[in-house]
Amino acid sequence: MSVNKRLLMKIIILAIFCISIFTIFLDFSRLFRSNDLYNLYPNEFIKRINVILAASLVWFAGRDSLSKQDNIRMKFVFIAICLGEVNFLLEKPTLAIVFFAVCQCLLISRHCRGLRYKLTKASKIQKLKLAFLLLALISILFVGVIMLYHMIKVESLLLLGALYGLVLSISLWAAIANFALSLFSYKNAKMIALGMICFYFCDITVGLDGLLWSGPAWLIATSLTWVFYTPAITLLALSNYKY
Repeated sequence: MSVNKRLLMKIIILAIFCISIFTIFLDFSRLFRSNDLYNLYPNEFIKRINVILAASLVWFAGRDSLSKQDNIRMKFVFIAICLGEVNFLLEKPTLAIVFFAVCQCLLISRHCRGLRYKLTKASKIQKLKLAFLLLALISILFVGVIMLYHMIKVESLLLLGALYGLVLSISLWAAIANFALSLFSYKNAKMIALGMICFYFCDITVGLDGLLWSGPAWLIATSLTWVFYTPAITLLALSNYKY
């Protein structure tokens, strides 16, 4: 990696960090009415700058990416993320969920590369742990759907959310399996696993946004969304690089 590209990466990451601190401060300021600065700035638009910056990390990777194929796949991942964010801004959550589901499917395809071969070589303990993890994630989703069934009036929305939750759970499992079985190099696999864990908790807070009434609990949940989301997309973007 050239010195100039390394400097550019550092500047982008620093910009993401500074924007995150600023927008998180604005989000949490809503908890204190006497110091509520949220409405003074177009916060929802400022947050999306980080999505563009994270996407730029993928676009700038070039020869320093893991491979040309991986870089192309990650570009499509971030195109789906950007389209999802545009639809959230346009208040079209159904389309947004569809684009994020496409994003997760692309990530599953990426992170499961070589999984079948590695599983055959894995120890029984590793196989049991991964099987238990997948079962736990599916069980959490199932319990969540049962609990929310009587709370959501639009069944189609619940079905769409459940389908996305299933794809998200598989994507999280694939990321952790990638790290456990060393499908990617240690540093890349670690970024993938941590990024998807953050993505998972981010989407939980997005779900709570639509379920909770306005109040302290809702404010905390919505304020935490970008606390998880920004590291998620940044780590996934950085996992595209060859270290």
